[in-house]
Amino acid sequence: MKTDDTARTYYNSARTELIERIKLRDQIFVFYLAGIVAIFGLALGASNREDILLFVPFIGLGASIIISQHFAVIGALAAYCVLEVGPFLRSGRSAEDAPQWDASGALKAYHDAAIAMRTWGHVLLILLPSVCALGVTWHRGIYSPFPLGTLWWIGFGCVLISGFVMWRTHRFRSTLYERISSQEPNKAPEPTTTSVTSPAAQEPRQP
Repeated sequence: MKTDDTARTYYNSARTELIERIKLRDQIFVFYLAGIVAIFGLALGASNREDILLFVPFIGLGASIIISQHFAVIGALAAYCVLEVGPFLRSGRSAEDAPQWDASGALKAYHDAAIAMRTWGHVLLILLPSVCALGVTWHRGIYSPFPLGTLWWIGFGCVLISGFVMWRTHRFRSTLYERISSQEPNKAPEPTTTSVTSPAAQEPRQP
């Protein structure tokens, strides 16, 4: 297999995995939010079982780790396509210089805001329910003996860890995009013109 064929195969494989990870990340968000709504509904409904809310920070920690992992790998795959496979696609025999979305000028104007909005979305949808759960059950952390009191403080630690994981992932994605944006946006190759000369003009002149 030729080098450009191998690069094209790797590029297509990376893009396919990137798209699949985006789908998985969004599906995890949907299931997480559905579970959180069900827990809050059960805890604050007619049964009034507030202690169930102590499990929300643990669920939030698991969701933040999985979603942040997908978020980081999505950025790494985009950087791989642009920075590592892209040069092979542009320099092979059948050179391809079509603009890649991850290195395009259109994304460059939007990407910083996109990363910030995605991170704030993680904070609001994952951290905020956990903070609210700890706020509703605050008396467990002060007045309740083991195990509820200990469970509340462990949940508080889970919230802190979740926030740290999201912050590290945000920094990682921002650093990756700085590397990608340092590359010039792909431009279409300029058309080449070939001049046709007559056979007489190609004959060497006699001295």
